[in-house]
Amino acid sequence: MTEQVKKIMEEVEKLSQKEQAQLVEALLSFKKKPGNKSILDFLGIYNGGKALYSRLDRNSIYEK
Repeated sequence: MTEQVKKIMEEVEKLSQKEQAQLVEALLSFKKKPGNKSILDFLGIYNGGKALYSRLDRNSIYEK
């Protein structure tokens, strides 16, 4: 595995089970859009994962 993939896996392991489930949902619902070159762009992992966390936070708001 590349260093980037290892880093991503380490971050995913830090997530709670609920957050991991949300991540899997996001991965499964991914549809390639014109602005997204890859699923990593969709998740915001290109930005050190910061966008990923904000996406998970936004999704959890709608669950209330």
